[in-house]
Amino acid sequence: MDSIIHERKNNIHWVVLNCPPSNALAFSSLMYLQDVLDEVEEDKEAQCLVIASCTNDFCVGANVIDTQSYWATGAKGVLSKLESLIKPSLVAVNGHANGFGFALALSCDYRYAGSDASFVTSDKAFNFANDCQYGWNLSRSIRNFNLANVQNRDSWTAKEALELGIVSDVFDNDLLIDRVEEIAISLPVPG
Repeated sequence: MDSIIHERKNNIHWVVLNCPPSNALAFSSLMYLQDVLDEVEEDKEAQCLVIASCTNDFCVGANVIDTQSYWATGAKGVLSKLESLIKPSLVAVNGHANGFGFALALSCDYRYAGSDASFVTSDKAFNFANDCQYGWNLSRSIRNFNLANVQNRDSWTAKEALELGIVSDVFDNDLLIDRVEEIAISLPVPG
């Protein structure tokens, strides 16, 4: 599938979002991503999974043409599968991670950002009751979680995300992929 590039390189599965200009994903992309996660899970020699983007934005969420209820169901299925993946998952966030893009990043075990990254909830009146999984992942990511830290916020810069613990580290944009690859290579193969 052209909107998601999947390759295995040196026992690392790479999933690269490729839906220019901003990686707004269609339902078919979600279904393909779910199939890729199944393949990663079954690959006994795989070291880990890395999710990245080849555009200036990581992922701005759903393709507006495809925002039916089945998209939300597919998205929750992908996030659940990613969270339960036995292999470690890493994400390299460049540019905007909005809505589903933010949730996708939060579902990964290790999160890294480029210096220009931003993390945006789906709407300003973020409500944990509306999406328990999204809220749970955000709350478990933030150090010293306090509802006030997120309730009246709809976005965070890479630096703010680092301070809160949403990401583990921030790298210069030009070095992001290389640094995440170095980290991925250093991980032990799950056994």
